[in-house]
Amino acid sequence: MERLPDRPVRLVQLTDPHLGEHEGERLRGFDADRHWRAALEHAAGALAEADGVLVTGDLVNDAGDGAYARIRRLEAFTAAPVRVIPGNHDDAERMQALFAEGQTRMAPELKLGDWAIFLLDSAIPGRTEGRIDSAELARLEELARLSRQPHRLVVLHHHPVALGSAWLDALGLENGEALFAALQGDSGVRGVLWGHTHQASDMHYGPIRLLGTPATSAQFARGSERFALDRRLPGYRLLALHPDGAIETSVRRFHPWVRTLVSGGQTGVDRAALEVAEALGIEHGGWCPAGRRAEDGRIPDRFRLVETERADYRQRTRRNVEDSDATLILARGELRGGTRLTARIAEAVGRPLLSLDLDGPVARERFEAWLETHAVRRLNVAGPRESGEPGIQADAAACLTGLLTGVDAHGRPIGRGRSTRD
Repeated sequence: MERLPDRPVRLVQLTDPHLGEHEGERLRGFDADRHWRAALEHAAGALAEADGVLVTGDLVNDAGDGAYARIRRLEAFTAAPVRVIPGNHDDAERMQALFAEGQTRMAPELKLGDWAIFLLDSAIPGRTEGRIDSAELARLEELARLSRQPHRLVVLHHHPVALGSAWLDALGLENGEALFAALQGDSGVRGVLWGHTHQASDMHYGPIRLLGTPATSAQFARGSERFALDRRLPGYRLLALHPDGAIETSVRRFHPWVRTLVSGGQTGVDRAALEVAEALGIEHGGWCPAGRRAEDGRIPDRFRLVETERADYRQRTRRNVEDSDATLILARGELRGGTRLTARIAEAVGRPLLSLDLDGPVARERFEAWLETHAVRRLNVAGPRESGEPGIQADAAACLTGLLTGVDAHGRPIGRGRSTRD
């Protein structure tokens, strides 16, 4: 057992990377390796400070040793012990051999301070749904009996309770009632943590906290009768396990490339960018005119924009272009007025520029390739105001959400589109 100061045990949970046999393979339209690398980069600070890291199943997508080896990239981000468990797409025997020793291990228990973390194998070879077999339940009871820690966290891949999604609940833990019967005999269990569902959950079973965590890959729609993807970003979970048994936790979401969306706050495309950033949980910022000037009055204070010295729109346009890695223009047809000025400034100062036509298909793959090529982390978004093109704010928001999440309004992955200029 690792002895810790009188402070919470800090954990990072990453789940369902679904890495393919070869790097760069796509899962439901998503580059799983790119998402895995981005998750590690986004969680770098938390991983550096973590006492333990949990990777809770579907490490690979029916792939082999090379994919499992790429999971070990997280060892460059943390000195903490890493514990992995199998999911329904994993090969448990192969994992036992590959993760038998070292920093990243497949082991039944991790002891940190006042907490014992029990890791269960819920995977059934050849099947998607899960089950905790009698031997695993007996091991759980034996670990609890021998544990000297007053608090315990139980970790598995499959969700043990219904989530209100018919297709997904059919693929959960078959014998959740048996698991909870065993847990009720252990007064030290404070929480149960899982992956598999590709969505966040937070509920209780009596005094026990039940937590599901988003995947680092594609997200599943909540409450859907049939399979559908969700227009949320991938994510991971942070946990603080307190000495008194309390669990403090949060989900962090990330985009594989973009860290910050920048906008000037005007109605139309500018405002859409800020609203999308807010809805998806992406950081936002940018310059706006003095007095937070916009055509509909004062730009709402909840948008974290910095005022320029003057009320001139041109000043904030230039600064947003110059202070960003690249500029994305969303418009219809030929660029005019302030939108055309934005493009000219980007060209003059040598910043990458991509202009997409809102009347065309969502050019997701072109957009992602452009982000990758130019290593775009801070993205300026610009386009016409609402008064000049009524309805463009809603259209821009829908397009930008599709570009950033890779999912359309019907829960389907967005395929190849086109752009008008780059």
